[in-house]
Formats: sequence, structure tokens, C-alpha cells
Amino acid sequence: GIITDPFACIDMTFGIHMGDENSPPVLRVTGPACQPATTCACCCCCGRTCREAYLEVVDPNRGDETVAFITKGWAGAGKELFTSANTFYVDFGKVQDANYKALLLAAALFVNYRFFEGRGGQQRKQ
Repeated sequence: GIITDPFACIDMTFGIHMGDENSPPVLRVTGPACQPATTCACCCCCGRTCREAYLEVVDPNRGDETVAFITKGWAGAGKELFTSANTFYVDFGKVQDANYKALLLAAALFVNYRFFEGRGGQQRKQ
């Protein structure tokens, strides 16, 4: 399977496809782009929720029912201040297929790179 990142101005949207990018997505990862954790570079001044990002995984074959979640979590002040590590949680929920679960893990890694580690590491100072 593959993960696609279609153009979206005001949200984070990724398609999870079995086959190629021309096949319809079997799952879609969605979330608002204006979440504090995607834009706030402060370490801990805004509290825990400022450093978390939430994404829903919906199944277009079930009428866009939410079937799983991907969350960028707060790792704690020490880890956030002194390392460049991130903590992600994947709640597989109603997803049973092992291939879909593997693609959800890949989607979490992609979200990490795309929004938190990419662009030359702008949000993580080494």
C-alpha cells in the first residue's frame, strides 16, 4: 500500500491506498492543520495540550466512520526540552487488517516527518 498527501490548505489529509495512488483510499487520515502542536515551537509554556496533535482515521467504505486515531503526545518536559524525540500513539480501534495497521504506523511516521521533523528541522533545534 501507499500513503498519499493531496494538496489541502486548511487541514491535514492523507490517503491510505492498497495498490497504487489511483486506487480509491481504503482509509483517510484527517485533522485540522491549525493545531498548536504543529505551529507552536515553545517547549512547555502553553501546557500539555499545546504540544499534542490529534488525527482521526476514517473509513470511506463505512460512510467516513472514525475507525482509529493517531496522536502526537506530550513526552514530558525533560524529554521535550533535551531531546528531539517525539511520542506518537496509534489507536487501531476498529481496524483489524494487519496490512492496514502497518500502513497506519507508516502514516504516523510520515506525519512526524511532514509536520514535526521536516523542513530542515525548523521546529526542532539541535
